[in-house]
Amino acid sequence: MGGIAEASATPLLTAEWVTLTMHQITDGDLPPGTAEHPSLLMQLSAPVVIELCLNGHYQERTVRPGDFCIAPPGPVPAARWQGQRSILVAALHPRLLHSVAAAQGIHGFELRPRHVIADPQISHLLFALHAEVSTPNPVGKAYVEAICRALSMRLLLGHAETMGPTARRGGLTRSCLRRVLEYMDSHLEYGLPLRSLAEVSGLSVDHFSRAFRESTGETPHRYLLRRRLARARRLLLRTDQPIADIALALGFTDQSHLTNLFRRHYSTTPGRVRLTREDVEAGAGILQ
Repeated sequence: MGGIAEASATPLLTAEWVTLTMHQITDGDLPPGTAEHPSLLMQLSAPVVIELCLNGHYQERTVRPGDFCIAPPGPVPAARWQGQRSILVAALHPRLLHSVAAAQGIHGFELRPRHVIADPQISHLLFALHAEVSTPNPVGKAYVEAICRALSMRLLLGHAETMGPTARRGGLTRSCLRRVLEYMDSHLEYGLPLRSLAEVSGLSVDHFSRAFRESTGETPHRYLLRRRLARARRLLLRTDQPIADIALALGFTDQSHLTNLFRRHYSTTPGRVRLTREDVEAGAGILQ
């Protein structure tokens, strides 16, 4: 690729629903390209300032770990930067998106291109996908498919223009689901009993619990835990806040409680994530 001082692409996974690749690029100067499949490009390395050619003009954006771009099939803008970047690219199979859309009662959709955005739900799922292909003891095909389906649902609900019925039979309407998820994400530090969430939805506790699982594929408790762990990982990567303070701020009993759940979910510990970030930043300082 013209203008790139050093680049490498490492295939991580080729599956029925997704192709996962790791790109290591130093001093990038990428010409305009084309995405064949709907793709997510997430930054894994230290923050870097990039220039994107949008509407004929280069615009600066700061990309931090966990930030990503959404590239629907079609043109991809030119980009350039100084320094080293590690980029995880997940290309989703269109058949998966159409399958998830049909299950949600969506008759048509169009993904919106997004440049350097932060969506903790999508970042968490991409980190989980990367962890799955990196561990010596992967959970397996069914787990990868579940992550890819959750990614597709989040893309359709939050980053696409959709047409057709918006309620899944037996589940929550899209507007109700969005309202509940926004409430949950803004109250991660609290216990959030089912009663409170049911009140936000306007449903009985039993009806809400069944409808939430039908719409998301997981229980409210499981969703909250996953979001708290994703927020913890984000804080570990982006702040110097002590791990014990992060644990308490997100409703965990103590640092040990957070560590045990974090290890079970990510196959690593908060301390190792923090050390990895510090190593990356130290390396970036040497390159400058």
